[in-house]
Amino acid sequence: MSFQFPQPTNEDNFELFCLRFLRKVWNCPALNLFGKRGERQHGIDIIDESASVPFRAAQCKFHERQKTIPPAEIQAEVQSALGYEHPLDEYHLLTTARKSAQSQNAVIRINREHSASGQFKLTLWTWTEIEHELSQMDEASSDFVLHGDTGRSAPALMMAVKGMLGQHFSYDRYSSTSVIDAELLGVKAALDSHLLEVAEDRIKQIVTRGADHLENRHRYELKAYRSNIYMRRGEWNLAGRELLAGKTLLPTTERAKINEALGLELTGERTAAHCLAQQLRIEYPHSVHLARVWIFSSPETVALESAEAVGLPFANDDDEINLALAHKSLLLHQLDKAISYARKATELDAEAPQGWFLLAQALHASGHEAIKALRDTTLNEALINYDRAAKLAHAQKWVELESIIRMSRGSALWLLGSPKAESDLLAALDLSSSRDRQVDYAGFLVQNERHEDAI
Repeated sequence: MSFQFPQPTNEDNFELFCLRFLRKVWNCPALNLFGKRGERQHGIDIIDESASVPFRAAQCKFHERQKTIPPAEIQAEVQSALGYEHPLDEYHLLTTARKSAQSQNAVIRINREHSASGQFKLTLWTWTEIEHELSQMDEASSDFVLHGDTGRSAPALMMAVKGMLGQHFSYDRYSSTSVIDAELLGVKAALDSHLLEVAEDRIKQIVTRGADHLENRHRYELKAYRSNIYMRRGEWNLAGRELLAGKTLLPTTERAKINEALGLELTGERTAAHCLAQQLRIEYPHSVHLARVWIFSSPETVALESAEAVGLPFANDDDEINLALAHKSLLLHQLDKAISYARKATELDAEAPQGWFLLAQALHASGHEAIKALRDTTLNEALINYDRAAKLAHAQKWVELESIIRMSRGSALWLLGSPKAESDLLAALDLSSSRDRQVDYAGFLVQNERHEDAI
């Protein structure tokens, strides 16, 4: 049986997942864990402290994913919940187990009995029902429900790796020594030195002075450079549109075809990007740039093993392949592999902020789930790597990426109980006032019970 979303890895993580899940599904921020593990009674792990109507509580049952939940276990939890001093209207049992006819029949029987006796309604959420509900959420919501406050979000990771994919467009070299070719090399030199304003000014000069002398290859180069500038600023749609428009200038070249797939990814056409990358891999099986785009655009239903089959032939020498595999591993919650691939990326290119950022994200997520003895050590290691990433992003003028890094670092500091957390979050807002940053900061305020400030 296949699963669309990664399951929590232990009982504690599953309880926290269920709390986030039900808060979202029921739109009920008053939901909280009931007591502490080991002292909970009456089959209740989560309860609505506002006692709103309907008055609801939930129990979380962590099982191996291929197993079913026995009807006797359902009956036992229901019996416990019936003994709770405040009568419930609804009782929800959430489990990682799979659906079975026996468990469904048990729920039907119990609900018929309770309907006749005026007792609560029972709802069973197997992982199948949970996944269906997750699939109805927008990406940011499902990502938060799945991962919580680990500093990791799919949109943030995508932004980081999109920037990585756009760093190197495999700029062509021409034998021509025309003035235009020399000026184009000047644009590239400015970008390599992170002088974005200088690069933009040189592009304008080329277009103004040499419009009548530009060949299609020159026009394509200019669009690739503009796309690079947009990406460094986090303007992904504009970056993608430049690459898609460039395809018409050099429609038969390998470079333009592959960058068309990247352009689709940048404009949000992820499914189309992956389909095109899949088709192009038949034509260009040895293209490392195409392999990167294929891995990054692959949906979560594509297993890590499949991504590794595409990427590993290039992984010894290419930092961006390792970053794409680290990104894929993080999204699939395979944290050890994410850490390994991200470390390899930083070894291959110590100057790329994306590698240090993904390494920090993987350590952050791992520390969030670690036992207390390892938690602080792992989170502090994440902070070291966030620091490196932030300095490099700042120096190289990756403004949006630096904002994401600071927001993530603030989250790690908060988990460590540091008073410096909020200053990082505010710095992230100063760098980028995007909706994502505002939502992240509002979430921090809610966690600290500053509800009026959050509103």
